[in-house]
Amino acid sequence: MNREPDRDSDAAVPSMQGRRATDADPAVVGHPPPTAGRIESEALAGAGRSVLAVQVLLLVLVLAQLLVVEPGHLRETTLQVALGAYALFLVAVAVGRVPGLRPRLPLAADTVAMVGFITAVLWHLPEPGPLTGLYLLPIVAGGFVLGRGVLVLATLLATGCWFALALVDGAEALSRGFIARALAELVPLWLVATLTGLLLGHLREARRRIRALSDQDPLTGLLNARAFRAALAREHEGAQRYQRRYALLIVDIDRMSALNEALGAAAGNEAITLVADALRRVVRGTDVLARVGGDSFAVFLAETDRAVASKVAQRIRNLVYMSTLQVGARMQRVQVSVGLAAFPVDGDDATLLLSLAEKAMREDGRLRTPPPGGVRIRKR
Repeated sequence: MNREPDRDSDAAVPSMQGRRATDADPAVVGHPPPTAGRIESEALAGAGRSVLAVQVLLLVLVLAQLLVVEPGHLRETTLQVALGAYALFLVAVAVGRVPGLRPRLPLAADTVAMVGFITAVLWHLPEPGPLTGLYLLPIVAGGFVLGRGVLVLATLLATGCWFALALVDGAEALSRGFIARALAELVPLWLVATLTGLLLGHLREARRRIRALSDQDPLTGLLNARAFRAALAREHEGAQRYQRRYALLIVDIDRMSALNEALGAAAGNEAITLVADALRRVVRGTDVLARVGGDSFAVFLAETDRAVASKVAQRIRNLVYMSTLQVGARMQRVQVSVGLAAFPVDGDDATLLLSLAEKAMREDGRLRTPPPGGVRIRKR
């Protein structure tokens, strides 16, 4: 299995200056992260509560308008049926919704139901007036909860229902009065829908940037410990399901405290970026690389057995040692300790494998550290 990247492994890694000291996330070993499915379910559950709240608000607004402005229409049987049916629908939605398991399709159906209810109410009123603005509720709610697709659907549906009501009332299509009425009542809906779509685009881009920042270590640009835990959980699940191998490496910079004390925190930061760049030159596109501590890194090697991972670990040691760190007029060598654990030979639990790799890293550092006054012993 050839794991060599395209770059020359013997090329020196350039020193990087002007970096600010930044603490990384806590140790990678800990509680497993929430799965993507769980996060999606929780998000949909919150969206369901939001849509239900908008639906209840819609029912309250319609009842208030009818009671205060149009009390006579409440005696119409068909309108009473529409109000009662929609109220029962909301009760069914509230009772039948299971937190965390509400899918997207019923949420879209709720948006359509709101448009249908508004249309049924407007059909009973000779002069809908301000109630036409109620179409904004499903348009905005559907857009923010389910995205631009539902926003466009709700806008087109509301527009179609408006035209159907106007034609049923005997309005002459393309007449001057009909066009003026359409512009007066529909243009505000279209403007709000357009602004909502633009805002959704900005929010999506902001969420993407926030997500990238929350997953990234600011000093090295690598994944942080939280993001690595999530990636490892996904990869481990796939490896178990499809019986794939993988290996984990924990890389720790030797004598980092002494380096900071002797040369300063800036030199320590340059050492961290030097090791991060060396690791980038070793890993492939299918691997996962992260900074998981102040001077510690984690590497997920996809489809890699223990023998190949051991060669990768040795190459990391050599590459880091060959990459000199320049601090002022001084040239400084950096060394790392590397621990290894492989799935499934060393265990079938991702957290256990991380613990084993960390333990192996400490043992690697101990074997390569000479006793006080003694001779340095290297063992691979």
